Amino acid sequence: MHAAMARDAAEGRNDRLGEQSRTFHLRIVDIGGPAFLGGHARSVRNSFPVPAEASLWLDETQVRAQLDAHEGILAALEAGDGETAERIMIDHVQHAGTYRRHR
Repeated sequence: MHAAMARDAAEGRNDRLGEQSRTFHLRIVDIGGPAFLGGHARSVRNSFPVPAEASLWLDETQVRAQLDAHEGILAALEAGDGETAERIMIDHVQHAGTYRRHR
């Protein structure tokens, strides 16, 4: 998933990145969280969709930072470092929320 996002970003297909990022996050929840969490995350996502014009993935200044966060999360998970993965994820999600509030 992340490799596809990196390719799309490199080829300027940023319009695909928002949905791919949501899928990335939901896969992590499905793999690493308790069984109920994936359904809950999907419910929140479906109840509070991000308007297309608020997508940080359409902002070129944000794309690299967001992909770097995803890479950091994956690297930490691959290394078995749940604490670092959690910290990066929290920072990443908070950054996205702050970005959207100021749009």
